[in-house]
Amino acid sequence: MFRCSPNPVSPFNERAVGEVADWQTYRQPTRDYDETVFNVVPYGDENGETLAVLHNAAGDLGVSLGFNIQQLPVFSLWKNTDTMEQGYVTGLEPGTSWAYNRSYQRALNRVPTIGPKEQRHFDITYTLLADKSAVDSALQQVQKIQNNRPTEVRKSPLVELPNN
Repeated sequence: MFRCSPNPVSPFNERAVGEVADWQTYRQPTRDYDETVFNVVPYGDENGETLAVLHNAAGDLGVSLGFNIQQLPVFSLWKNTDTMEQGYVTGLEPGTSWAYNRSYQRALNRVPTIGPKEQRHFDITYTLLADKSAVDSALQQVQKIQNNRPTEVRKSPLVELPNN
């Protein structure tokens, strides 16, 4: 199960459209599943800090990623729930832009530039959640960041990609 404080969340492409209602859950290993990606704009607290949490069904093991939305304003949730032999994997990816080609990102105002000799720093905190107490604490932090704000779940991708 994946948890964060999103507004909005949208499917990356047509493949993800059919699963957007369940974007936070993971399937059992599924032969020939392929990949599904969701675009997220996370809420932050008063300082711009946010937290993404991935945990098991029992809620007693997980991982969290903390980052600042002023540095990394978007998040991509990438899932490939194929068989264990093929590769059951996920990507938890805070970023300055989503996984679209730059030509699409420009229209979304997601192509930051860095001038000559300019530097940018990004802070990400990874935490292993080794027991139920740690998972529960992280989930409470996500709820606090959400602060009863609504989550808009968009039904269509942000851009129309050409068919492969």
